[in-house]
Amino acid sequence: MNNSDEDIKVLIEALAFYADTDTYFAIGIFPDPPCGDFITDFDEHKKPGARARKALHIYSLKREFGKILDKIDKADAKGDKNKAALLHEERRRIKKELKKLGVEVTP
Repeated sequence: MNNSDEDIKVLIEALAFYADTDTYFAIGIFPDPPCGDFITDFDEHKKPGARARKALHIYSLKREFGKILDKIDKADAKGDKNKAALLHEERRRIKKELKKLGVEVTP
């Protein structure tokens, strides 16, 4: 599978299904290599799909991070230091949240 927009859309829809506690229910608990034990896919919702929810959250934060970088470049190009400063603060917030999730991003 290549990384076409349509392929990515299908993958995100599948993750969204498993992330939604209203659409995905478990009927059994068993080891699920290579993803780890099935029981580890539960979180505070006490329903499966924790890894899918985390993956979607990371994906949305990384997209937001990229958009912020583009906005910073535009603000810098216009010489709008106030807007650039606010955007840098937002970039730091997203970067910090991603780091908590075990994801490093640059710059």
